[in-house]
Amino acid sequence: MLVFCLEELSFIYQNVAMKIAIVGTGLLGMQAALFFHAMDCHVILLGAENERPLGGELARLGAFCPELVSNDPDCQQTYAELAHMCKNLGQKCEELGLLIRGRVTLIRKCTLTLAGPLIGDARMRDLFRLHYRRSTYESFVDADVVIDARGPGRPCGLSLDGARALGESDIKSSKLIYGIPGPEQWQEIERDLPNMPDPIRVLICGSGETSACLFLRWVQVLKNSSKALSLVVLSDEQKFYGQLKQDEYFRPKLEAAINWGHENYQNAYAKYGQDLKAWEALEDYVQAKVPKPVPPRFQIEFIGEAHVQAIDAPVDRKDLFLTYDTVRWDHGELINKGPFTIGADLVFVATKRFPAQDCSVILLPDEPGHYHLRASPPLKNGLLNIELIKRDLSRFFHRA
Repeated sequence: MLVFCLEELSFIYQNVAMKIAIVGTGLLGMQAALFFHAMDCHVILLGAENERPLGGELARLGAFCPELVSNDPDCQQTYAELAHMCKNLGQKCEELGLLIRGRVTLIRKCTLTLAGPLIGDARMRDLFRLHYRRSTYESFVDADVVIDARGPGRPCGLSLDGARALGESDIKSSKLIYGIPGPEQWQEIERDLPNMPDPIRVLICGSGETSACLFLRWVQVLKNSSKALSLVVLSDEQKFYGQLKQDEYFRPKLEAAINWGHENYQNAYAKYGQDLKAWEALEDYVQAKVPKPVPPRFQIEFIGEAHVQAIDAPVDRKDLFLTYDTVRWDHGELINKGPFTIGADLVFVATKRFPAQDCSVILLPDEPGHYHLRASPPLKNGLLNIELIKRDLSRFFHRA
């Protein structure tokens, strides 16, 4: 019989360790792997294909905006510290031999053979089979229990309601980036910046935490770049940081970045006024030889209530073109303006997120032994779910 010993923290079934497969190598997935390994389970951690760093989205945020502090009330650390924590957890998982790198493509139930002897068997056969794929081969592992800890999936389409814009599915350009770019992808962007034509136009679609991280990182690039750079934010609010105004960590940084943009514009406009007066004071024959000063443009621009309708990548152009309109309510009246077209050298999509691709569609929704572990804020909820899964496992095996 199964012995579920809380005092000794172990799952033992006739001296055979319970086999648990965990899909996902984020913070919760690795925490769960080490937790159940400490309870003498045989743990398999699947994910992070092609030598990608462990830690999921936190690892990407740690490399992209390390100085920002997480807005999770139970995890108020910088993303660099959280990424370092994920790195340490990942090293422990690798040292213990728990990690199998690969992308899980299918989770299904194994067929239990009725002709074989079941009395006295160690585990009544493995219950689940997980198929996974790596770059050069495809294989599978069997497990008693499956815990899906992949977290949120990829961002939705360009439209702020999550829908895909016309032509978006056909765009295969590296200049259309979904979510936070990985370290290698960001390094490639930084290498390409000097070769891009002035002004470099960067477009961010979204109004949440991911778009805020992207915005703050690009403001840093603005401050340190010798090239002219224009940053445009398409948001469902005039100031996209409005929904983050209660966040004590994001608010001051966002306000400082936006104020810097306004001050920079005011200084440039004051200089433009001086240059214009000096140009107007020139003699006519000199004015004909000297270009008239051009008024400056905002380096940081917000377009509120914008809904992207289409995106196009012309064959004869290197940049992308987005068509959008603005919709807002004014005193009970719907005001629709547009369509407008805007060009961009880089487009970052930080809208809503699709759920992670379901690899278990052939299982029942409440399949015994198949669990979902989500890091819905606060993080404490996800850690509590690990404890709830532990409590449920004894009942599941009792039914089996």
